Amino acid sequence: KRITISADCWIGANSLILGDLAPGMVIGANSTVTRPHEPYDIAVGNPARAISNRKQASDKSKPKNELEI
Repeated sequence: KRITISADCWIGANSLILGDLAPGMVIGANSTVTRPHEPYDIAVGNPARAISNRKQASDKSKPKNELEI
């Protein structure tokens, strides 16, 4: 079976990828990806589990009253 690694993925050292990677995923070092994850998930462990999502984390970090010019 062919494995697809989508755009903007970061893969840590010694990781084992057994399935497709969604866009923007970050895989921690020494992790084993055994199942699909959501786009922009940060997954770590054996088997890899999502601990955060890059898009949701960046949305929370912006102050609500910030003005962009």
